[in-house]
Amino acid sequence: MAERRQVLRYALVDGEPISAGGVRVTPQARVLEVHWRGGGLVWNRPVAVAVERDGHTTRMPIVDATRLVQLVLGVCAGVCAFMGTARMARSVRRGHE
Repeated sequence: MAERRQVLRYALVDGEPISAGGVRVTPQARVLEVHWRGGGLVWNRPVAVAVERDGHTTRMPIVDATRLVQLVLGVCAGVCAFMGTARMARSVRRGHE
């Protein structure tokens, strides 16, 4: 009997640690995996770097500036679309009066 595979997985995964000069750095990524018969999709996004020095571990988050810019542009596009639709609806209503 074939092994049942998990269809959806969303997790925080540690990468391969790198050591140099008494410092150990481990990248961390958010992983989304979707599997179906005959294929699947895997999406990784870096979220942090864990730095271990002298027995102390510090987690340094990675700020994704591109994602923030995309979010701001998306909100601006949505506001412009809403305002354009409202303006068009107002002009159509005035034309029927």
